Amino acid sequence: MAISARVDLYLVVCWVCLAITVRLVLGICLMTKFGKVLAILTLFFSLMFLGFTWVNYSGGVNWQGVAAEKELISSFSFTYVPGETPTWTTSKRVGTETLPQQSSLPAAIINARKDLITEQETRIGELDTQTPTIVQRATLLLTWVTADKQGMAERQLQLMDDLKAENEEIDRLSAQADQVARDTVSVQSTTTLRREDVFRLRQQLAELRTDQFQIGEQRRKLEDLLTRMKGVNGKLKRRQDQLISGGAKPDYETDPEPPSAAAANSDSAE
Repeated sequence: MAISARVDLYLVVCWVCLAITVRLVLGICLMTKFGKVLAILTLFFSLMFLGFTWVNYSGGVNWQGVAAEKELISSFSFTYVPGETPTWTTSKRVGTETLPQQSSLPAAIINARKDLITEQETRIGELDTQTPTIVQRATLLLTWVTADKQGMAERQLQLMDDLKAENEEIDRLSAQADQVARDTVSVQSTTTLRREDVFRLRQQLAELRTDQFQIGEQRRKLEDLLTRMKGVNGKLKRRQDQLISGGAKPDYETDPEPPSAAAANSDSAE
C-alpha cells in the first residue's frame, strides 16, 4: 500500500515536470540563455524521475518470493481472500492463532514479521531472565566438574596401581605355569621311564616265574630220582646185610668194583 502511494507520487511529479517542460519548450524561443538551461535541466530531471518510477513499478520487490522465504513459510501461512475488498489472512502454523487481516500481501508480510520479532523479543526476555539461573547452575556444574576431574585423576592413579599389581600377579602366575609345565614334562618323562621299568620288571618276573616253574620241575625230577636212589640204596643195604650174615667178608680193597655198585648195576639191569 505504501509502495502504491509512492508510485502515484512519482507519477504526479513526472507529469508536473513534463507539463512544465512542454510549456518551457513552447516558449523557448522567447527565453534567454538562462531560461534555456533551466528548461533543459527540468526536462532531464523529469525524464530521470520517470525512469525511477518505471523501474520501481516494473522491477519492485517480489512479495510472493518474500512470503515463500524459509523464515516466514516455516511459521506463517498467507491466504488470499477474494471479494469486494480483497484481503490477506495470516495464520500461524503452530497453534490456531490468526493475525489481523490486511488489504495487501506486503502489509501481511510486514505484520507477520512484526509478530515474529515480538515473539523473538519475548523469547529473548525469557532467556535473559533465565540467564542468571543458568550461570549459577553452570558455576555449580563447573565446581562439580573440577571435583570430578580430581576424583577421576585419583581413581586413574589407583586403577594404574591396581593394573600394575594385576600385571605382576599375571607374571607370577605365568612363571608358576611355566614351572608347572616343566614339572609336568619331567613327570611325564619319569612316568615313561617307570612304565618302561614296569614292562622290564614284568618281563623279568615272567622269566623268573618260568625259571621257578622249571626249577620246580627239576626239583620234582630230582626228588623222584632221590627216592629211587634211596630205594636202590635200601636194597643194596639189605643185600649187604644178607651177605654179611651168610659169612661173606667184604673186601673192597682188592675188588675192582664194590659189591654195592655191582648189585646196583644188577638191580638196574633187572
